Amino acid sequence: MPVYKKEYDYSPEIHELIMADINQTIEKASIDKILPLFHDSGLNIRVKHLFPDTPNAYYRILCFIKKSAEAVIINTRTDLGKDGVIDGLTMQVRIENQNTFDKLDQFTESVRSQILGGNECRFCSDKCEGKRYEFTYADTQYTKCRYLCSNFCFKVHDEKALDDVISIITDELAYKKKK
Repeated sequence: MPVYKKEYDYSPEIHELIMADINQTIEKASIDKILPLFHDSGLNIRVKHLFPDTPNAYYRILCFIKKSAEAVIINTRTDLGKDGVIDGLTMQVRIENQNTFDKLDQFTESVRSQILGGNECRFCSDKCEGKRYEFTYADTQYTKCRYLCSNFCFKVHDEKALDDVISIITDELAYKKKK
């Protein structure tokens, strides 16, 4: 029976395997800048190697702020389901710090549009109550979903956009420490 996934704790050896699986320089830089933010803070990082014995293999890296709440999920490839996978690192980021939404004009157009284009909250459960992301930008009211897999997904194509995403993650780490 084929193996669907293998799970690992983050280590320098796993880091090297992940880096060997990535082709784009900006994507390698993303891994090299984001993972130390969590690792150096003593936060948990789990790595899943999905479809490891197939041509569709890729890594999913889960970075935690709290025990069971991921703050960032990085996929080294985009899973298209039955259609396979394609190259292109994506990052799902949980944004709980409302100040991030007040700083949208400071971000690149790419990052700003990815935040504004995130899924609107569909009020999927009672857990949404009081936890939706509600903010106004350019006189438009936004209500974004709180759930990580449904809200803010970033693809970075240049160093400035990566710096913006790093800034968001750094602010999230500081915000969580205050709570």
